Amino acid sequence: MHCPACQFRSEHLVRCHRQAHVRQNAGADSLRGAEPDAAANSHRGHLLLSPERPCVFQLAVDQLATAKRFVREGAYVFLTGRREAELQKAKAEIGRNVTTVQGDVTSLADLDRLYATVQAEKDVVDIVIANAGFVEHAKIFDLSEAHYDKTMDINVKGVVFTVQKALPLMSRGGSIVVVSSIVNVKGIPAHGIYTATKAAVRGLVRVWAQELKDKGIRVNTLSPGATETPIIRGQFESDEASDAAKGAFASMTPLGRLGLPEELAAGAYFLASDESSYITGIDLPVDGGLAQV
Repeated sequence: MHCPACQFRSEHLVRCHRQAHVRQNAGADSLRGAEPDAAANSHRGHLLLSPERPCVFQLAVDQLATAKRFVREGAYVFLTGRREAELQKAKAEIGRNVTTVQGDVTSLADLDRLYATVQAEKDVVDIVIANAGFVEHAKIFDLSEAHYDKTMDINVKGVVFTVQKALPLMSRGGSIVVVSSIVNVKGIPAHGIYTATKAAVRGLVRVWAQELKDKGIRVNTLSPGATETPIIRGQFESDEASDAAKGAFASMTPLGRLGLPEELAAGAYFLASDESSYITGIDLPVDGGLAQV
């Protein structure tokens, strides 16, 4: 069995300029016995997004809801992906505050071009959501070098350099959210290399949380479970088979249903915003309990 939420080749990344909203915390202040300073206050604020605070996404079916959520909160989104037609369709669906940049997450030149566009238009980045992902079924008996290389290139190399190349623009600190998967703690047949890549980015996030803390950058992973997207249907030969798979995933999930893209978006927004200002290095499963109990 496999997690349909993980069945995407995402070329979505998100960066958002941050504007902290200062919010007093009378209880904590009284415990300290002193008035809070501005820096302490900023860590308890909301991330307020505006067209001057840009985000960058790589296009994936089950992550489009996340881009929409950020725009609804006020962000300006840079949307990137390999297929120009899909980019334009997504841009029309989002409707406002969006720029598209065609490119491939495995191409460092394309990433450079993306960030050059962001820098030219908005100058600084405060949030990165890196969710490059590709899955292809192959058991150990028959996996090929091409399968190994493609999965590793997209899921690990793509994430590593998406994050690395964003750092020069994150001069004021910020938040990085890397999309992993609940398979990072599971053993699902025919998902060996995919699972290895998702475990790899989970490990990288732990390291980056340490390496980037002095720059004021928090780093966390978001791990989806079985999620209701058109990708599920694409994995099966008929509607009947697709519906049967959905039923099976729902029955295995403690909450008794598949997740919604909007629920992944809520998790991503939480980790990106100052609502999670005292959180770094964690893995947040959005899976209805599928990998938890």
